[in-house]
Amino acid sequence: MSKTAIVTGSAGGLGRGIAERLCKDGFRVVLHDINEALLNETVSDFKEKHFQVIGVKGDVSKRDDQFNLVKETVDQFGRLDVFVNNAGIEAVSPFLEITEEQLNRLFQVNVNGVVFGTQAAADIFIKQETKG
Repeated sequence: MSKTAIVTGSAGGLGRGIAERLCKDGFRVVLHDINEALLNETVSDFKEKHFQVIGVKGDVSKRDDQFNLVKETVDQFGRLDVFVNNAGIEAVSPFLEITEEQLNRLFQVNVNGVVFGTQAAADIFIKQETKG
């Protein structure tokens, strides 16, 4: 049985690399990103390599988006085995110049995103476990 993985922030960069490695290892992978154009391009590239992938656009800082991501995964592939909380951002301003708005956005993506993603994955893992 093929395993299914989600990789957030996987339209480019490190997330794309993680997703590609998982595909090469035989996983079905759900690519996820806030950048829809780049996400669609990555999905196309992966499908050309005959990887089993779908793309789901979403914002990790939004709880509903994270739960939708897991729902779309299970609807398409029947299960979820691995959830990689990869999406993240950084402040590129000098430390003393980081604004409250920047800090709030950092927290929304880097902390809330991980918590919401983990909650969504845990919810489905528990449901899958009780089904046997």
